[in-house]
Amino acid sequence: MTTSNDVLFNRNFLKHQQHLQLRGLQPKTIEAYLKNLEDLAC
Repeated sequence: MTTSNDVLFNRNFLKHQQHLQLRGLQPKTIEAYLKNLEDLAC
């Protein structure tokens, strides 16, 4: 990914993480969701 794509991905990744936490999901569930998201980004 290019630098601008990296910045955009990181911003959206953190937003998504925050939304999952606000929904009250368990930490293991959040970790699994975010790991899959990172795998898709590769």
